Amino acid sequence: MAAVRLLGVQHGSEFRGSARRRGVSAQMGDRATIPRCGGWFNRSFHFRVSSGPKDEFFIGVLSGTSVDAVDAALVRFSAQVELVATNTLPYPPELRAELLGLAVPGENEIERLGSADVSVGRHFAQAVNELLDFARIPRTQVRAIGSHGQTVRHRPRRAVPFTLQVGDPNVIAAATGVPVVADFRRKDMALGGQGAPLVPAFHAAIFASAEEARVVVNIGGIANITVLPLDPTVPV
Repeated sequence: MAAVRLLGVQHGSEFRGSARRRGVSAQMGDRATIPRCGGWFNRSFHFRVSSGPKDEFFIGVLSGTSVDAVDAALVRFSAQVELVATNTLPYPPELRAELLGLAVPGENEIERLGSADVSVGRHFAQAVNELLDFARIPRTQVRAIGSHGQTVRHRPRRAVPFTLQVGDPNVIAAATGVPVVADFRRKDMALGGQGAPLVPAFHAAIFASAEEARVVVNIGGIANITVLPLDPTVPV
C-alpha cells in the first residue's frame, strides 16, 4: 500500500481567541508576524506557487457554523500566496440570535430571511472595510472579495437537496467599492456534490505531492477530509 501522510489544517472559529497567538508556520518560507485588527496574528501562510496571478490582492470573508463572528483575510498572490492581514468582527447579539433562529423552521421566515440577508451583508462589508483601513491597502488594489456568506440551512442529503446562505453580495460590493464573488455552494450541489467545492481545490493546489498520497483534515464546525492521491489522474 502506498504511503499516505495526514496533514491537519484548521479553518474557521477555532483560530479565534486572544489577540496575540503563538506562531506556527504552515509554509515553505520564513514566518512573519501578520497584522490583525485589534492585535497581532502570529500565524504565517506563505505557499510557493509556480504560476498564476502576480502581485494581486484578494479578500476572503466568511462566518462558520458557530455564528459568532465574521472573519476577513487579506491575501496577496504573487510568487507566493501570502496572508497579509486579518480581521474578526463579532456579530451583534441580536443578529446572531436571528441567524440561529433561521437555522430551524419558524414563523415568518421569508420576511426575516430578507432582512437578515441585508444585515449580514452590511456586517461583512464592515469587516472588510475595517481590514482595508487597518492594512492601508487602497480598494483599487483589491481584485475581488470572495464571500461565502452565513449558512442558515444546508440539506445536501435530502431528496431535493439545497443550501442557503445569507449576506447579500450586492450590499457588500456597494459598501466596499470592490467586486464580490459569491454563491459558491449551490452549483456544486447541482452537480451532485456536497456543496463544499473550494477547500478540496485549495488543498490539491497547495498540498498535493508527486512523492506520496496525502489526506488533509479540515477542522471546522464539521470535520471533513480531502484525499489527494499520488496518481494525478485520479480525482481528488
